[in-house]
Amino acid sequence: MSISQSPKLLFSYLPLRKLPLIQSTALQTHLVQHYKSPLLLTTTHPSTFTIGRKPAPIEEIKRLEEYAPVVKINRGGGVTFHGEGQLVGYPIVDVRKIEVQDTIISAKQVLITNAREAYVGTFTY
Repeated sequence: MSISQSPKLLFSYLPLRKLPLIQSTALQTHLVQHYKSPLLLTTTHPSTFTIGRKPAPIEEIKRLEEYAPVVKINRGGGVTFHGEGQLVGYPIVDVRKIEVQDTIISAKQVLITNAREAYVGTFTY
């Protein structure tokens, strides 16, 4: 695993192999504690439902578990589905030290640049 960095961009970029959501979350927690520069992780997860801080009825959880594992997380709101093959980006950044719009633009540029380097077509609106 190597981290690439561009001097023009706010983020270092770390593309990961496919990881179960629980392992990805553990890695993010470790990086938040030990890596102080802005970092953008990308990965994909096996099909998983996440349930955030907003509690879901037990009947709903049981129904979801028929289709994919359900993982409780400490962020977000309700239920989110992460589908097989979906690219997910996780910015690791101290939000007290950033401008949100600049951060979003920089993260988007990191993704576009690295997708193009992998010969994946990209466009923006």
